[in-house]
Amino acid sequence: EALLLEQEGRCRICRSDSSGVPGRRWSIDHDHNTDVVRGLLCRNCNLGIGLLKDSPEVLREAARYIERSRK
Repeated sequence: EALLLEQEGRCRICRSDSSGVPGRRWSIDHDHNTDVVRGLLCRNCNLGIGLLKDSPEVLREAARYIERSRK
């Protein structure tokens, strides 16, 4: 509840006000190496960072890839 209040009832990444699944709670995101909780995420953001291996390098490259296609 404290995290949801701190995040103003929104996903930490995309700022959606929905967990992404009707009737489902938010995903509690954590660092898989340290087990430290990072925040509450909607389903899509949680799946997205998981599928991209929780890797900042892969996430940055994915962003660059999308940006190049929009030019």
